[in-house]
Amino acid sequence: MNLAIRKISERIRNNLKQNMVYYLIVFFIFIVGIMAGSHSVGALPGGAKMAFSEYVGNFIDVSTGSFAISSIFFQALFSHVLLLSLIALCGLSIILIPVSMLALMFRGFLIGFAAFALINYAGAVGTLAVLLCVILPGLLLAPCYLYIAAGGMRSGVEWIKLRGAKAQNMGRVREYYSKTASAFLAALIGIALETLVVPLWIKLLAGIV
Repeated sequence: MNLAIRKISERIRNNLKQNMVYYLIVFFIFIVGIMAGSHSVGALPGGAKMAFSEYVGNFIDVSTGSFAISSIFFQALFSHVLLLSLIALCGLSIILIPVSMLALMFRGFLIGFAAFALINYAGAVGTLAVLLCVILPGLLLAPCYLYIAAGGMRSGVEWIKLRGAKAQNMGRVREYYSKTASAFLAALIGIALETLVVPLWIKLLAGIV
């Protein structure tokens, strides 16, 4: 067990060293998206703020309600797979990198908007909801997004370097997408946590706060 953990840790360190520049770029884009989402909450007009505040209140006040958990899971699965697939496109060609980075920034925007909206409009319950429902699943999901984006950017850049070597390019693409598949599987754990456990936490918070 310890040997397996050491091997995984070593692979992570090596991956970070080899792709540090790409990770810095995608992390910056991700943070820009989060900041844009947080600032957009304050920029909402008065009527929209009131309507959104009522929506958040109704969403959290679910102590007597019920959740269609399977429906929530498949909706979340579809949205995450769609965004992750768009991000993974940059592994095919460097010209697709802007599309992938926009998808990554949009993911950051959603996180920033949801987190700051909950904090602004739901007070203490919203803050707890952010910690349990946004940050905790994000600890699993965010690395998957960044890993796929950084690896895809590197693969897209190498596509230019190897554009005259078709066989090498095909091998590069296969290698990237085999690694991406493992990141997709890891993301499933975060999605399950986000959609299957989060509703129960919200019901608990609504009952004790």
